[in-house]
Amino acid sequence: MRGIAEHRWYWFGVWLTLLTAAGLRLAAIPSLPVGLHYDEAANYILTQEIAFEGARPIFIRAYTGKEVLFFYLGALWFRLVGAAPWVLRLNGAVIGLLAVAATGAAARALWGPGPEGRRIALFAAAGMAVLLPHVILSRYGFRAVSQSLMEALTVALLWRGLRSGRWPLLLAAGLALGLTGYTYLAARLFPLPLALAMGWLLLRAPAPARRRFLLQLAAVLGVAMLVYAPLGLFFLRNPDAFAVRIAQVAAPTIWEVLEGLGRCILALGWPGAGAAGVRFNVAHHPVLEWPVALLGLLGLSLLLRRRPPDTLVAAGQVFLLTVLPIMLLPSALATRDDLPNHMRLIGVYPFLVMLPAVALSEIIRCLPARLRPFGGTLALLLLLGWNGAVTGEHYFRWARSAALFDANDGEMVLLAQTLDRLSLEGMTAYVASVHYRHPTVAALSRRYGQVKWLTGGATLVLPPEGGAVYLIPVTARPPFPWPEALSSRWSVEEIRDPFGRPAL
Repeated sequence: MRGIAEHRWYWFGVWLTLLTAAGLRLAAIPSLPVGLHYDEAANYILTQEIAFEGARPIFIRAYTGKEVLFFYLGALWFRLVGAAPWVLRLNGAVIGLLAVAATGAAARALWGPGPEGRRIALFAAAGMAVLLPHVILSRYGFRAVSQSLMEALTVALLWRGLRSGRWPLLLAAGLALGLTGYTYLAARLFPLPLALAMGWLLLRAPAPARRRFLLQLAAVLGVAMLVYAPLGLFFLRNPDAFAVRIAQVAAPTIWEVLEGLGRCILALGWPGAGAAGVRFNVAHHPVLEWPVALLGLLGLSLLLRRRPPDTLVAAGQVFLLTVLPIMLLPSALATRDDLPNHMRLIGVYPFLVMLPAVALSEIIRCLPARLRPFGGTLALLLLLGWNGAVTGEHYFRWARSAALFDANDGEMVLLAQTLDRLSLEGMTAYVASVHYRHPTVAALSRRYGQVKWLTGGATLVLPPEGGAVYLIPVTARPPFPWPEALSSRWSVEEIRDPFGRPAL
């Protein structure tokens, strides 16, 4: 009867976790977050090229380089639902929801099939479901969210395959590992903690098991290399494409790297130490809420003190203790850009949430056996209810904010909408922008092809014939008044943003 109660509690928790994750990632997805940033609009255009124009890139060289898995998945949604920026965000939300499930599966695989494995898996998935930066990134049209899914899926398949010896799981693990290279630049470091954990496993496993593991890992590696080969060959032929973004943001000295690493560690849970930029974070908010961060410290201390029951669990512990610092490096090394950067930290999230899950599982284990289902349910409801409510309040306030409207090129969204409303018969339309041929206007306006572009607001071009319409956002306002002889003949209309501020 006790086993039945724990089984029912586990599956109740799974469905409640997935429903919470879906609510946070899908609610109001067509309209929130506000705006459409230059980079997200560019992603929308690139996905359209794959969906409808026959583009089949191995790596996208435009915009300093982009891995392609997210775009191919988005192209499937475009073919099924239709092309719109919110559909690309729906693609990210579904990937993010799958990453929640994959995080639970990875934790279950690392700790094995027993009661402890079930508890840690459920609490880890719940932690991922309500993790604020993952919710934010799941609701954007950015490729980074696919990294969290493929990393967690790789770990789940690899450890389950090694534990069961089932070749379909092992081959699928190789496929997932190879596809991880097609997700995001930060994923290039992910094979390193895997290699360290597998090396430890081969050193510590008994001789008969070692031979079996060696054969299985060779198969996993072979499949992964085969899947990654087209991209690897592309980088061998185009080494500049591999390194261009790294060169733009990399730290010049080891001292800056150490400082960046320290700031990224603090950003995981220290109040006020999170990313200052508003595009990917509620400004200065850490990755974990402080009570969950304290549980994470407890979980880390438990991992360091425990003697695992078998070599596979021990290898999983080695993996966790190495993946966390290593996957901080994509942000820590990029000291010439926003630091810390919650998008570059996305490779940490599926494994970071396992630390508080370990602590919660240990607390539940210490309860009398008859109280464990009740204690587990209470802990899960607190995690999903309290942390979910905090995340929801933070997210929806942030997603509607004026600061995010500005950061996400909201005035260019208004410009595109205004352009489509205007009567341009006998007129030449000029658009001023800090970026030439701004992708946000390209993504949203059907009249994009009719526009003449002015880079910045300091240039005035008169039409060769007929009248003219000039659309000037506040970000490209002229630095001085136009000559009175010209401006006195103009009809000027000021467009205000949803917050009542002059925008266009």
